[in-house]
Amino acid sequence: MTEPVPVIWLSLHEGIDARGPWDTAILERLFNGDEWGHGIEFTHCVGIGTRATIHHLGAEWTKYGPAIVVIPARHHCSPEDIFTINDTLSAWTSVLLILCGDEEGKFPWKDIRHPNIRFWVQMPDPDHYADMHDFGFFFGNGAPLIDDTMGEKTSSYFFSGQATNPRRKAAFDGLRRMRRASGNLQTTDGFARGFERAEYLGKMDRAWMAPAPSGPRSVDTFRAYEALEQGCVPLVDRATPSGVNHYWEFVYAEVPFPIIEDWEIVGGIIEDMLPYRHLMSARCSAWWQQRKREMTWRLRHDLAKLGVDVPEQKVTAIITTSPSPHHPTLRIIQETIASVRHHFGDIEIIIACDGVRPEQEHLRERYETYLYDLCRWVEHRTSNIVVYIAEKWRHQAMLTFEALTQPGCNEVLLFLEHDTPLIVDETIDVEKAIETIDMGMLDVLRFHHEAYVLQPHEYLMVDHQTIDLAGLPVRRTRQFSQRPHLAGRDYYLTVLGTHFTRESRTMIEDKMHSVCQSNPWSKNRIAIYHPDTGNIKRSAHLDGRGDESKFEMVY
Repeated sequence: MTEPVPVIWLSLHEGIDARGPWDTAILERLFNGDEWGHGIEFTHCVGIGTRATIHHLGAEWTKYGPAIVVIPARHHCSPEDIFTINDTLSAWTSVLLILCGDEEGKFPWKDIRHPNIRFWVQMPDPDHYADMHDFGFFFGNGAPLIDDTMGEKTSSYFFSGQATNPRRKAAFDGLRRMRRASGNLQTTDGFARGFERAEYLGKMDRAWMAPAPSGPRSVDTFRAYEALEQGCVPLVDRATPSGVNHYWEFVYAEVPFPIIEDWEIVGGIIEDMLPYRHLMSARCSAWWQQRKREMTWRLRHDLAKLGVDVPEQKVTAIITTSPSPHHPTLRIIQETIASVRHHFGDIEIIIACDGVRPEQEHLRERYETYLYDLCRWVEHRTSNIVVYIAEKWRHQAMLTFEALTQPGCNEVLLFLEHDTPLIVDETIDVEKAIETIDMGMLDVLRFHHEAYVLQPHEYLMVDHQTIDLAGLPVRRTRQFSQRPHLAGRDYYLTVLGTHFTRESRTMIEDKMHSVCQSNPWSKNRIAIYHPDTGNIKRSAHLDGRGDESKFEMVY
């Protein structure tokens, strides 16, 4: 059994807590696996001062293996602190050092000495940490508390806070001048002295947007992440009271929410955004889900590099969805997701959402409501599911490519369309099915949608009866189909990179059907899961398209 990874919450000063401040809440949820499953066990120790102290803590803390050390960085900047930190870090052969609360950019990180170390920095000052960008990982404040309520949104915006600096005063002035939309605006006389937390989050939950002007030192605020957790669109700041910076691009490369240059006109910005509120909320929520998934992936990646035996995760499910006459209901995609959970357990799922093609413009409003409802449901009612929303219409091939190239996708892909669930009252030997792909015995293993192979398709079968493939009953075929299947991630990337261009607007099978028929089976090693029990049906079709005709493909 893998040993738990020690997490050392390090503070060298009386009254300075390393574990417990609001900014560490995102780390607590990360370590607990609340945001995304990582399979790693952690054990925690608070308040260690020196290496000598470590030796008196017990066997689990004296092992010279990898460790995570969390430091409230702004309070540990003196030469004496750095000396003690370096001495403490030397107790472990490898260290993931997490620096919290250094928005002023004071911590002398270049003075840290360890032969095998990786850095994470919360709220990094772009100037102070610029040289770390290539080998460190940056993350934001996160929300101190999360509320799982999903109320109806009734106000255009919610802002409760202090008017303590020119940026915030301008925000209050701009919001008070709004005429065409109503919001909820409250001035408080101190940090966290407004509404009680439950009421505060409830009001945030019922608002479409949340202005988040700068604090005294950083444009990053708890408010921005509280908004993201509650399905609001945060309106974040371009500048601190000290001047303009590019914090958001530095930490995240790009963000889906507005970055406000001039708070005096924020009321007009909110009013202009309201017609697009469902889509904007969905994009922000999906982006935040992706960032939390990326954070978990980076944790697994960095700990593996530091020598931790990280539990293997083999399968990523990708479910594609697009505008459909049945929207905005979530019933069909929820049934498909439930079928994945039934057979494959708590594997990670990426829901890849296409844009709206011109011929489906009449479905846009219902589809955007569907995306909003989907993101809210995923955020508050599921685990290990993330939504990816394409910037524009891609169609299935390029949509799948974009989903597959998200950070951290596993080596085995489970592909389903949103209306093609697996059959839950029939068994699948999931372990052996995954093994055939993971070990390179097959490129694709399909879960058939009929009780048997139809006679007109028999000519595409390589085997005319069930064969045993390393203990798995299959029939090999030259027929490519987008019905639910397992496949190698690398195989998919090769197929999409070889037979499609970034301009392709087509279903994958429409191209691959002829490719597989015209080549030997060995070029595309496809098989159907074929238990010798008389009924091979393992997937269904819920007909999300309805009576809408199939559109023309662009190859």
